[in-house]
Amino acid sequence: MMKILRLLRNGVHEIWNKLNIRIDMREKLILIFLGAKVIPLIFVTVLALSQMRKLGILLGEIAVTDSTAALNYSATESIERLSTDTANRVARFLYDRDNDLRYLASLEPTQENYERFIQNRTADLVKLGRWELAEDGKSWESAEEPPVLLGGGVSTNKENEDENKFHYRPHDQIHYEPIPLYDEITFVDLRGMEQVKVVRPSPRKAHYPLDPARKDVSLKENTYVKAETYFDAVKTMKPGEIYVSDVMGAYVGANYIGMYVPEAVGLRRSRGVITPPSSRRPRHTRAKRTQTASASRASFAGPPPWRTGAAQ
Repeated sequence: MMKILRLLRNGVHEIWNKLNIRIDMREKLILIFLGAKVIPLIFVTVLALSQMRKLGILLGEIAVTDSTAALNYSATESIERLSTDTANRVARFLYDRDNDLRYLASLEPTQENYERFIQNRTADLVKLGRWELAEDGKSWESAEEPPVLLGGGVSTNKENEDENKFHYRPHDQIHYEPIPLYDEITFVDLRGMEQVKVVRPSPRKAHYPLDPARKDVSLKENTYVKAETYFDAVKTMKPGEIYVSDVMGAYVGANYIGMYVPEAVGLRRSRGVITPPSSRRPRHTRAKRTQTASASRASFAGPPPWRTGAAQ
């Protein structure tokens, strides 16, 4: 700093000498004071402004990074919580089916008891409703009246009078229908012969219906789609154990990829009626659980097949 002041003083003297400027001692002191105080102050001010600008940019980047990380963490927590809750509900559903099998094992294996059991074990499924092909032929539209949305609720708490604090969620407008959980319940003896067999009326397996006739399930060709081997697994189980087979279903190939529309599958459309190809049939799957204590089994009712085509 002193070196700079000396250079500044020498430069001022040279300028004064060349310009032949004569000033008294008081004016020289004022100029020296200005040079020694004001110029460093301007330099410090410019430096401070530059550092403040850099600090503002840095703090903004930190704030954006922290906010993004917080939002990502919150979204991850919500997705994990939703996934965990869904998995727990599915597990609870399967454990309830185990309890159903234990209850069935305690019942006397009669046609009346099994029919009553099928009728009383139901669950609510969303109604598929009626759908029709859109005018452009590339999508489907609901043929039913849209649900009427009710008005928002009013809170009785004065603290919620601010509209930004109180949020109202309308009632669920989805319609459900009770569906039996089981399509079939069978009591099998130790030789594999079905002694009691109940198939519920109007099952959803329309294209691959369950046979109500009693058969020898120790033979694979007498089982559903000739693919089940659960009776062989039962032989190695201890009393009270439950066997869960793989999901069984008849494979049905599809001649298209994507949405089921006439353009994708080459259907014929005449006067608003869609004629699907005869080879197109929905796929049905089911799962079995067997309890060795009574050699009984219960078949789960699979998810309702999506009925394609406006004519259905």
